[in-house]
Amino acid sequence: GLIKKENRFLLVEDLRTKEWSLPGGYAEIGCSPKENIEKEVLEETGLVVTAKELLAVYDTDKRKDIPQLFQYYKMIFSCEILENHPFEKNIETSNCAYFSLDNLPPLSIKRTTKEQLMALMNQTTGALSD
Repeated sequence: GLIKKENRFLLVEDLRTKEWSLPGGYAEIGCSPKENIEKEVLEETGLVVTAKELLAVYDTDKRKDIPQLFQYYKMIFSCEILENHPFEKNIETSNCAYFSLDNLPPLSIKRTTKEQLMALMNQTTGALSD
């Protein structure tokens, strides 16, 4: 989920790898894409959000730089914060914070790339895809 605040992105730090990405995760059977991202953002950040607009769809099969065992689509929705609860370390994420494009932490490039964040920052209409 994409949560922006004053030209900064909310990113989460993976507990195991210490790399950062947009909050999100694999879809669960029975959840719509919007329901899934709302659930994942809550689990990873403690924020209650509503998923608003589909901003991008990325195909992992197009990422020849990082071989994947399976092909899947990554959907990025803009999210609006409804309730802001303090972050608590959990089984997936050890931290969350806002970052600008010129001050990004080490990214989990399997999940989120600087190029994707740049495209999302500059997007004005329609969903991006690769």
